[in-house]
Amino acid sequence: MAKGATEMTVTRRDIVELERQEKVAALAFEFWLARAFRGGSPETDWLRADRDVRRKTGSVSKKRIRAGLFLVPPKTPSGIV
Repeated sequence: MAKGATEMTVTRRDIVELERQEKVAALAFEFWLARAFRGGSPETDWLRADRDVRRKTGSVSKKRIRAGLFLVPPKTPSGIV
């Protein structure tokens, strides 16, 4: 290995996360198109798409509780999540 070079390891988890983010991005873009580029915000579209993709893939932790539009992890005794 050349001096200063770093070794990169890509795991299955990394690939799955990248694929999920690509789905979220595509769905957020569809939401943007559906509202005819008016109103709302890219952040709102992204969060909605992320929630929908997680729901469809079952990757939302059952330990999380709903709080409006966002999922919030339960608090730990130390208050650190």
